[in-house]
Amino acid sequence: MTHLHIPDGVLPWWLWASGLAAAALLLALISRRHRHDRRDRLALLGAFSALMLAAMALPLGPLGYHLSLAPLLGILLGGGLAFVGACVVNVILALFGHGGITVVGLNALVTGASAALAGAAYRILARRARLFTAASLATVVGLCGALVLWLAVVGVAGLAPNPGHEGHEHLAGAVAQGADAAAAAAGEARTRLARFALLSLPFWLAGMAAEALVCGGVVSFLSKVSPALLGTPPARRDS
Repeated sequence: MTHLHIPDGVLPWWLWASGLAAAALLLALISRRHRHDRRDRLALLGAFSALMLAAMALPLGPLGYHLSLAPLLGILLGGGLAFVGACVVNVILALFGHGGITVVGLNALVTGASAALAGAAYRILARRARLFTAASLATVVGLCGALVLWLAVVGVAGLAPNPGHEGHEHLAGAVAQGADAAAAAAGEARTRLARFALLSLPFWLAGMAAEALVCGGVVSFLSKVSPALLGTPPARRDS
């Protein structure tokens, strides 16, 4: 739900090109903003990015689901540095065939969205709840946001005509036949997407629960052994 396992040549070129351009622009802005960050934060970025890479490369269960740990990076480092880590991780995964090279930008945006949303939600929830609860709920918020973006990309790709693929040829032919036929084809594509989302919902919920437990546990553990990493008030540290 935080990674598009789509090979090159499937998505329309304007979609993946827009993703690459947006990711490159964000990466440049974030790098400039954090160019004077402390060295220890950059070291943490490298360490947690390596952990994120290992988690995303290790499938869990028969469906190939894997943890992403992107929400954890957002909680610990903030959305900006977490996005940098997401870019690096997705480039390395693409080089190993875990998604296409052209999809790196979109994958970075989806993964980075989960990190940024989780980090923002955690900073609000940590003032009101125990850290395990705050981190777990923040993880769910981040993953839900990434899931919406993930479905949006898949939906746009399914509705966009692309002569190179059979599913898109049908929509392209409908456009040529008229507005009514195009609307019918678009409605059929939306129905397929909704059916896919409904059938996948139990697996997404199970994945969210697993990720939330892991991130909540890590944050709770860090609050005991190295609370400085969290930067939260002592009153909210788990005991």
